[in-house]
Amino acid sequence: MELKVTEASGCSIVAVEGELDLYNAFKLKELTMKLVGQAVKGVVINLAEAKYIDSSGVGSIIYSYALCKNNKIAFFLTDVHGSVRRVIELTKLIGFLPIVESQDEALHMITSGK
Repeated sequence: MELKVTEASGCSIVAVEGELDLYNAFKLKELTMKLVGQAVKGVVINLAEAKYIDSSGVGSIIYSYALCKNNKIAFFLTDVHGSVRRVIELTKLIGFLPIVESQDEALHMITSGK
């Protein structure tokens, strides 16, 4: 798995590429802790290039969401499709996690304060 971070409008966008699983889920947690420490406006996790996710990967997303929420930092998941979406649906997290269709939509929601 590779995590690529870009910045836009005071937000950090994390593109997840590959498999988010037991062997590397800790990397997403560590990165989120670092971003929260930098006092960003928001964290957007883009899953467009994520090929696979397991329960550890789901746990790292929940951890990242909770960490941002506790620090009053906006958080969104974007581009959740295919098998990754099915796993999130099966775990009943579709209504719990803030998921939007695109990175642009997430950035607009963060910068407009919605």
